[in-house]
Amino acid sequence: MITSSLKIMLWDKEIGRLSWDGRRGISYFEFNPAVIAGELDPFNGKGYSFIVFFG
Repeated sequence: MITSSLKIMLWDKEIGRLSWDGRRGISYFEFNPAVIAGELDPFNGKGYSFIVFFG
């Protein structure tokens, strides 16, 4: 049961969704399929990397 979901934006581009499952007490991140497929480059080819922390 997902109780809430956030759209994660980076420089006006949706890179994924962060969701909270209240029943199981966990959160999870799903990348936008366009990012995975290489169709959407939120870093404009600059080779940046980022880390998502869950706490």
